[in-house]
Amino acid sequence: YQRRVHGILQLRSNADEVLTTLMPDEASIHSLGVVDGSNIHVVDTDPANSMATKMAQFQMGDAKPLEGLDYKEIYGTDLEEQYAKREGTFRKFKATKLKGFYEQKAKKTKEKLDAYEEAVKGIEVGMRCEVGTDDLPKRGVVMYVGETKFANGHWVGVKLDEPYGKNNGAVKGHFYFECGEKYGVFKRPNMVKVGDFPEIDEFASSDVYSAFPAREGLEIACYTRYAKKKKKKK
Repeated sequence: YQRRVHGILQLRSNADEVLTTLMPDEASIHSLGVVDGSNIHVVDTDPANSMATKMAQFQMGDAKPLEGLDYKEIYGTDLEEQYAKREGTFRKFKATKLKGFYEQKAKKTKEKLDAYEEAVKGIEVGMRCEVGTDDLPKRGVVMYVGETKFANGHWVGVKLDEPYGKNNGAVKGHFYFECGEKYGVFKRPNMVKVGDFPEIDEFASSDVYSAFPAREGLEIACYTRYAKKKKKKK
């Protein structure tokens, strides 16, 4: 034991008193008087180079202490080889049951990314565009076209005419374009329509709600609730 990890074994009482140091290394546990219920403590005689110290340094971001370690020498066996031979491990499960799942998932992801790359053709910075739904369209101008740091694939950054967005042109601290707060939004290319989309003037016609049927329903609903409240007060 001492040759491998620089430590000694101590037999201690329940009060943590050292009864004896288990020596020599070649002696069996039974020959040293160890019985069921005995307290055996491992004492590291070289804490500066112990595995616990190296693991602590590794967790703090220093990978050098673990470089070049011979785990076969430390544990007396090749753990990697043993694990590879075992049945019912997660590695075997991934290699068999999950192999097809991951392959299909990767295929679908690639198909989506290829579709985004195709859809982005014809979309250029400065173009007027429309995003959102048919019931509640949001119009603006294209400010960014390309790949981003926050997600794979192509994206289109839009500066909206109204503050119905999610950001100011920045995502996770990285600016792709500049605009007012809540005026910026990012959409996949297939969700962006470019063309003749001027700013919507809700008061341009006599029918205020003609361009926004969804808002019309909202206004009518609000007015109905307001009328009911007035009636109750009377």
